[in-house]
Amino acid sequence: LPLANRYVKWIPFSDYSDDTSAVIEKMVNLFGFIPFGMILAMTLRRRRSVWTLAALCCGMSLSIEAGQLFLAPRTPSADDLLLNTLGGTLGAWLGIRLRGRCGRHG
Repeated sequence: LPLANRYVKWIPFSDYSDDTSAVIEKMVNLFGFIPFGMILAMTLRRRRSVWTLAALCCGMSLSIEAGQLFLAPRTPSADDLLLNTLGGTLGAWLGIRLRGRCGRHG
């Protein structure tokens, strides 16, 4: 398969805009991965450090961004990777805290 879109936004926040739709897109990237991080932290059998869970969130986000290389209307972005990873890490941190409070000691 040839790459449908060869343009990648490598430099984070280089095209920053305070346009409402751009801000909403960034917020969706940040908050959209919080549930993923929480689910990882709360459902894995063995406890993991927040750093391990952050790496898993980063890997998931990276796979999504890499997949966008093959979709013509999509543009992979370092912004998305960073915000998704940050959101997933925040969710993982919250999930670890909730797991401890709920008494689940896998």
